[in-house]
Amino acid sequence: MIGVFERNTTSDKKEIPAITGLKYRSCMVVCPIDSCYGQRALIALRCPDNAVLLDAISGRLCDYSNKITHSTAIRKCEKPESSATVRSYYIDAIRSYLSKNTEHTEGKKLPNEQHGILISDCWQSGDYYTFYEATWFDMDSNGNQTTESYYTIDSKTGKQLQLENLVPKDNWVHLEQLLPKYLKSEVGTHYEAANLEPWNFTLNELLERRTGCAVIREGLVIYYHPMTIDGALAGGYKAVIPFSVINNSSY
Repeated sequence: MIGVFERNTTSDKKEIPAITGLKYRSCMVVCPIDSCYGQRALIALRCPDNAVLLDAISGRLCDYSNKITHSTAIRKCEKPESSATVRSYYIDAIRSYLSKNTEHTEGKKLPNEQHGILISDCWQSGDYYTFYEATWFDMDSNGNQTTESYYTIDSKTGKQLQLENLVPKDNWVHLEQLLPKYLKSEVGTHYEAANLEPWNFTLNELLERRTGCAVIREGLVIYYHPMTIDGALAGGYKAVIPFSVINNSSY
């Protein structure tokens, strides 16, 4: 989704998907002595200019920024005015932190640590907005490490909707039966056809182990990050089930 950055590359344009209104900020910090260590960060964001939504996304980016800097030093951007404000705040905060905490390794050439996050709204109905999020990292081109997430947020309260908000519990047993039929891995393997020894979850366990769920145009999306229900090579899993199939026509 985001791609692989080369050491000291200054342009990211070819790495960013062509989503209307999606813009990015990036930074690169290296050891000033001999570039023995470097860390690159990129934030691509598209969010409606709604104060509640921007605050919710700001919170996610604050957690992400502290995760990739291995710190708790970066504070949340309060009362952000726009996507541009949020992007700039966290990239500047990451750059400032790394500039003060990047150490010379005395001749040792360490992997170039690179991180990217893409967040974009992808569905809206009334007060509800769904966002697509992809996070990515690379240690000197150590493969594709993209993790995808979806979440639906109430633009009045900032609350992230959970499965019980999206599907009546009376329909969960039916949903459990449908889930294996719709689940597909990043590499194209259908869950029912995958060799899942020694996983072998019951239908209830499979639903309970979900990473998250949200509403998109095609229906209910239930997703699993890598290593949640299958081995690492399968990547993540995702099921998109039309609401008409699970007997919920609210959306």
